[in-house]
Amino acid sequence: MTCAACSNSVEAALKNINGVLRASVALLQNRADVVFDPTLVKDEDIKNAIEDAGFEAEILPEPSNVGTKPRGVLVGQFTIGGMTCAACVNSVEGILRDLPGVSRAVVALATSLGEVEYDPTVISKDDIVNAIEDAGFEASLVQSSEQDKIILGVAGVFNELDVQLIEGILSSLKGVRQFRFDRSSGELEVLFDPEVRFYVAAGRALRNGSTNMDVLVALGTSASYFYSVGALLYGAITGFWSPTYFETSSMLITFVLLGKYLECLAKGKTSDAIKKLVELAPATALLVVKDNGGNIIGEREVDALLIQPGDILKVLPGAKLP
Repeated sequence: MTCAACSNSVEAALKNINGVLRASVALLQNRADVVFDPTLVKDEDIKNAIEDAGFEAEILPEPSNVGTKPRGVLVGQFTIGGMTCAACVNSVEGILRDLPGVSRAVVALATSLGEVEYDPTVISKDDIVNAIEDAGFEASLVQSSEQDKIILGVAGVFNELDVQLIEGILSSLKGVRQFRFDRSSGELEVLFDPEVRFYVAAGRALRNGSTNMDVLVALGTSASYFYSVGALLYGAITGFWSPTYFETSSMLITFVLLGKYLECLAKGKTSDAIKKLVELAPATALLVVKDNGGNIIGEREVDALLIQPGDILKVLPGAKLP
């Protein structure tokens, strides 16, 4: 799915199935939630209906079955750069799901984020990043499910005074129990010519046996450049001067970079909108507590992140739904 029309088509195809009570499709998550009568329709029938509409589909386990992660499994969020279309998303998801130790991978094009559930005893976050980069994309870890631990990359640290300043700021923050600044590691920022990044990403994609927008840009700019070089050499030898297209390479790169800049602006606005929607959700919820007999014995205020499938919540008039 690449647009709202696609999600509407999938919803219409699902709602036309006899036995489907409700269907909702989330474009950004590439996911559909379907409530159906199992006596009238099977999940395989729903999958076939989506495929008949021209889309790919797979059956995911119900949330109640995946509410608790196996012991030792981590969930990491990764920023993924260089994705331009749904084909890029499918390529990254396919690569991640094929990695040993990865049990689930979901990539969102609008936010350039990927959520990966993996076993740290089998595969590390660096291996996941390297797999994404080998496919021709850029990747970095945002956070993992170790909620009380965060790793930050700090740029612009040049001397011991800067280190002491950072340590002083962290020491004064409430809630910081421990921190460690690795003085031996650092970040090296190199500015290349604008065309180099396309050729590097195209080379990685071709080595991985896939193609993306970078391959198209590299082919177009290389064709115009090398044709012009050949035309110049041919003219110098024979005296017959053919037209050259050196400026075409630079113009193509300029337009593509301008498009990527506008795309980043649009993604930034989309991310801000999603962030504001998430902020609308309340931080806590009223959990209805029952005894073994199913009788209500009280209420307890809990963190909204601790809500599990099957919990009964109490929503007061005018309050927000958690």
